[in-house]
Amino acid sequence: PNWYGSYASWINKVDFSKLTHINLAFALGDSNGNLQLAANSDVDAFVTAAHARGVKVFPSLCGGGGDDRIAPFYEPNRVDDFVDKIVSYTVARKMDGIDVDVEAPQRMGAKYDTFIAKLKAKAAPYGLPVTAAVAQWMQSGMSDTTLRSFDFITVMSYDNTGTWTGAGAHSSYQQAVDALQFYTNKGVARNKIVLGVPFYGYCWGNCGNGQTSTYVLYKDILAKFPNAANVDWIDQGGAKYSFNGVPTMTQKTDLGEQYGGIMIWELAGDVTSTNSQSLLRAIDAALP
Repeated sequence: PNWYGSYASWINKVDFSKLTHINLAFALGDSNGNLQLAANSDVDAFVTAAHARGVKVFPSLCGGGGDDRIAPFYEPNRVDDFVDKIVSYTVARKMDGIDVDVEAPQRMGAKYDTFIAKLKAKAAPYGLPVTAAVAQWMQSGMSDTTLRSFDFITVMSYDNTGTWTGAGAHSSYQQAVDALQFYTNKGVARNKIVLGVPFYGYCWGNCGNGQTSTYVLYKDILAKFPNAANVDWIDQGGAKYSFNGVPTMTQKTDLGEQYGGIMIWELAGDVTSTNSQSLLRAIDAALP
């Protein structure tokens, strides 16, 4: 994401050697459907650096909470122009594919299915894969035909609990097992199902700054609790934290290997990969 610094600044923070694809979050259409992500110079610099390391870069469309900005372009009189602009932007910026992160089932349905079909058709001549971030709770808004049409899907296996619930495990290993099985049962090929893992957690109770529940990055949990890397749950000082530590991340990597791989939300949540408590380092170490 570019809210923790420009993409140009990310060039010196990202450990490209441990990644295959990077989605830049988030691209939204302006009132005319022109994609807005960041300054072209920043995007171009990042893409150039990634390509030099053999890493592919996709714009990630929409993102959680951006659905009201993208749904108007599903309409029949706007969808073709919008699709043209998405593909033109991706090609102009020399990106390698298109990720769709639409998370509002009530704004999807048949119009969304048409949007994806048109996007895939327009992207295909350029050799651009189209992927999607998915989750069981939003699957009602997408037909199984559309689901199976993506080049691969990234399963957001997290947020089972959060600021909208009481305290509890937000991203357990069993949840990951169940989510992958759900999409296998939907007829998606195993090698096209990528397991999404969190580099963040949630706090409930005495979370600081007067907050009684909040989203919190893994690196910030680690700064407060030096032993956090070894566990998934902390109950201390009147606060409860749910996240994934190194052992669970290693276990999930082994699970993801049996499918299409691992997706991370998101890189800014980790400590530097030279740190032995880094989650990205743990994932990389667990791979053959």
